[in-house]
Amino acid sequence: MRVHGDAVYRLAFARCRNTPDAEDIFQTTFLRFYASHIPFGNPEHEKAWLLRVCINACKDLQKSAWRTKVSAMPDEFDAPDTSARKETTPQEEALDEAMQRLSPEQRTVVHLHYFEGFSTGETAQMLGMRSATVRSHLHRARIAMRNALEDAGFPQANGRIGASVEAQKVSSPERRSSNTASDSFRESAHFNTDSLLEGGSNER
Repeated sequence: MRVHGDAVYRLAFARCRNTPDAEDIFQTTFLRFYASHIPFGNPEHEKAWLLRVCINACKDLQKSAWRTKVSAMPDEFDAPDTSARKETTPQEEALDEAMQRLSPEQRTVVHLHYFEGFSTGETAQMLGMRSATVRSHLHRARIAMRNALEDAGFPQANGRIGASVEAQKVSSPERRSSNTASDSFRESAHFNTDSLLEGGSNER
């Protein structure tokens, strides 16, 4: 859990956009993981399985007419600490607002492809979609995000935005204080703004 906990929580928050639900989804994901007893050949297979379970837990939560809290959880199931708050730049706030405009499906696809580094084929497999559907979601998401950034006064967000998307690692108001979490997200967020907003070689 210490290896992939950050990735699971980031995805849960990217999908549902609020801390209580993200924490519930985080707990549900790892409960299912420990109950599965599945032997994984390598960490990447384990991570992909966890993220698929996380996505399904998000869908279950959204479909449910009522929500229940997971109770009596042991300490090792604690979600990442989001108590610390960090100052945001205008571009970070604009990027977060742009993400808010996306549908849950678009946010999930953008997060998996650009922030976690999965190919369109891998993203499609994880979401149970066709690759063409993933590319369509990415295309529409880029348009929506470009419009949102232009509305906020960032018509050309050029260059690498590893630091600018820092707001997305656990979300808008709440931030992680752990350096490990910051480092892992920064490594996963090293993509070019032009690739995000216009597509290109990163969309594979």
